[in-house]
Amino acid sequence: DLADRIHFDESRQPPPNPSIMGYCTLRMPVTNAWIGLYFIRKDEEQGLRLTFNRGELGDIFYNQLLAEKEVIDQELPIGTEWQSEDGKHSIWLKRQLPGSLNESNKEDAFSWFQKNANMFVNAFRPRLARYKREL
Repeated sequence: DLADRIHFDESRQPPPNPSIMGYCTLRMPVTNAWIGLYFIRKDEEQGLRLTFNRGELGDIFYNQLLAEKEVIDQELPIGTEWQSEDGKHSIWLKRQLPGSLNESNKEDAFSWFQKNANMFVNAFRPRLARYKREL
């Protein structure tokens, strides 16, 4: 359902790629980064995360974003967290979704993804494309 319903301001953003149950990805203009949208039923959690593969390019792109963190944070939803641990970098947002995903909260969950995934794409896609060109 989500892949058919989510739309982005950024016209170059491809629709989500459904993956395993409860998870789909949004491709970014660099091959070593993606935005994952997910539900974790047992934790009753919904979230999204920009993730980079480990390695030199992931380090470079994440550090370039980090240099613009103050400006980027103004474009992202309140509560977005930046994390870098053991060479694995991510920027994420999550929330509790009591009852996990069900018919009573499905519209709210999709609306949350629509709003916040769009904000992530608007903040990160153009920057990552620019960083790639500058390499």
